Amino acid sequence: MMTDTQGWSAAYLEELERASSGLPVERRAELTAEVADYLHAELATVSDTEGARAVIDRLGDPWELVAEAAVDLPHAAVDQPRAAAHPGPSAGELVAVLLLGIGGIVLPLLGPAIGVMIMRSTPRWTARQVNVTWGILGVGVVALLLGLVLMANSTEATSQGLIAGLLALGTVFAVGPVAALFAVTRPRAA
Repeated sequence: MMTDTQGWSAAYLEELERASSGLPVERRAELTAEVADYLHAELATVSDTEGARAVIDRLGDPWELVAEAAVDLPHAAVDQPRAAAHPGPSAGELVAVLLLGIGGIVLPLLGPAIGVMIMRSTPRWTARQVNVTWGILGVGVVALLLGLVLMANSTEATSQGLIAGLLALGTVFAVGPVAALFAVTRPRAA
């Protein structure tokens, strides 16, 4: 059975392989070996998800590592596509963003909460980014509770209570897409 840290290490090394495909064979092998040794040594010292995430975050983006490794090489030695970009998101990352964005319509607050839990299980986002996303969802919970309190305390069912309920409902439905937008625009950088 593969642990989370082993899975993250394998995913990081796969991404590094894709990113370094244009490097000369010797430099590519050297870089991969250095990173694999680093991951093996560092991940052996951690026992939790946060520690593993910190190790991955310290390494930085594989594409940036490859760019740094290619700096001292002659330009002709690097066979990177002109428009080399980060590959698309993994299936888990897509599910997380979809649950954040539209999961809240089907299951308000619960769908986005599941999306954030999936975000937490992938190495693409930092712990800080996951925590900010939780905070965005927390705004929806506070708005819902505040709206319910205002509705319960309103003596006029047609004015303040209705307005409070509609604002709370609107906020609950809006926090998921806002959290999804944040997650999409803040992938793990370095």
